[in-house]
Amino acid sequence: MITGVNMQRQRSEALQLTSIRHNNLSDRNFQLLTTHYTRVQDWACGNCGNTGTSIRITNGEIRTFDCMCRMVHDRKMLQQKMIAESNIPERYHDASVERWKNPGRDKSELDNNSVSFNIVTKYAHRVTAMIQKGIGLYLCGPNGVGKTYLACAIANHAAAAGLDVRYYTMAAIVRTQIDGWFNDESKATVKGFRSAKLLIIDDVDKIYKTKTGIETSVFDNLLRDRLQANMPCLFTSNRSMDDAKEDYGPHIHSMLSEHCGELIFMGADYRVNMSDKIKRDILGS
Repeated sequence: MITGVNMQRQRSEALQLTSIRHNNLSDRNFQLLTTHYTRVQDWACGNCGNTGTSIRITNGEIRTFDCMCRMVHDRKMLQQKMIAESNIPERYHDASVERWKNPGRDKSELDNNSVSFNIVTKYAHRVTAMIQKGIGLYLCGPNGVGKTYLACAIANHAAAAGLDVRYYTMAAIVRTQIDGWFNDESKATVKGFRSAKLLIIDDVDKIYKTKTGIETSVFDNLLRDRLQANMPCLFTSNRSMDDAKEDYGPHIHSMLSEHCGELIFMGADYRVNMSDKIKRDILGS
């Protein structure tokens, strides 16, 4: 388990490590390096003596520089921080495009999904460039084909690159936006999803329509602000982009068309057989 907490190595062990690793040291430098090797990290590698810092001695002077293991560790810590702040559901924190399984039921569906998945994969691996260009995606298809999983997998790639990401359902965005008119906490949340480098809007089609049409107004303003600022969104929906014209009006459909590429996924709902798996797990535990 990586805790990130400084640990202490026995001084006798540090003395031995210093003797093995470094030759012809002055007494002062020998003592300095021995002290250095007493402080170890549980994430550091053996190349740096588990300290996270490599040593170079030139003309009797000790110079230190970050070991590669520290750079990897710092990147992981940044990714964890970005994901923790992203509101991505915990079950998707480890989502990866490589682990998505094609749910197609026949050759036609499998082939269609493969084409869409190839685009998702390229987007994920070039996520920084895609975000800089303001390019988003609209993932649509029936329940249980992995749309949310893929959107969160892309978000994890963005977080790993140190980019600010936010995840919300459409219903939560509308509710939070309205709440933000009255309390500061919701107002701060609204600021977060409006300014995020990448915003995931899950279940665009699953929202209660009011007589006032406030949800359409909220969606319109959010999309317009982000589009003008060249900040992309990832959408998931059971309905196509064309259906959004019926749901939200032609102005929303127009912005979606400008904002992102539509990818259709087809296949069987993976959740259908989950009940049987749960019962097997219970019996087997």
